[in-house]
Amino acid sequence: MAQSDDLLPLYLHLARASQRRNRPWVRDKLLVLSGAAAAERGLDMVASFCRRTILANNPRHLVGHHPTMAAAMEDERFQGHLAQLRRRYTRERAEHMLGSLGIDLARERDAYFTLHEYAAALLGTTPAELEALFGDVDEAGEGTSPPSGAQRSTAGSHAEHQNEQEPSQPPHGDGIAAHAQARRAVRYVLIVLGVIAVALVSLAAALLRFAR
Repeated sequence: MAQSDDLLPLYLHLARASQRRNRPWVRDKLLVLSGAAAAERGLDMVASFCRRTILANNPRHLVGHHPTMAAAMEDERFQGHLAQLRRRYTRERAEHMLGSLGIDLARERDAYFTLHEYAAALLGTTPAELEALFGDVDEAGEGTSPPSGAQRSTAGSHAEHQNEQEPSQPPHGDGIAAHAQARRAVRYVLIVLGVIAVALVSLAAALLRFAR
């Protein structure tokens, strides 16, 4: 299987695209894959956010039978469900789906210092908000419950079948690209400032030699 640090942003992008196309059942499947990848990388707060979002739409989901995503992954029944999803959304298929969205995953990843920060942005949150929500996560379960007023779907299997379509169009209003551009701009400014600082030090040294 591909490394989880590759698969996590891949599945999160597809989950977000499904959400924006109003396909919550497909999104939940991709969030299960995302949460599992996050748990395997030790990104427990990211995994908890995925779990929380799934349960807000489907309170009876398998992930709700366990206090954390990591705990769910130790359950044989959940392992079977996860294996089925991984066979359906292989790395090759997920990359093909992502290509149809016109997203350059490598370029986006370079704009973030950590995978945790990148995953938070793809989930529409920030590391600080994840810390506030799940900073006290332990073996007893998540630190906070799903938000009040969260949408809870009661659609049956027919509705799930109707939603069983893959994301095929680029998301609109995406703030990730703007965030990446801002980070590149900051890095450029820091480089320029560093060059200026070196030049000033060299000039000061030259003046001191001249004064002697």
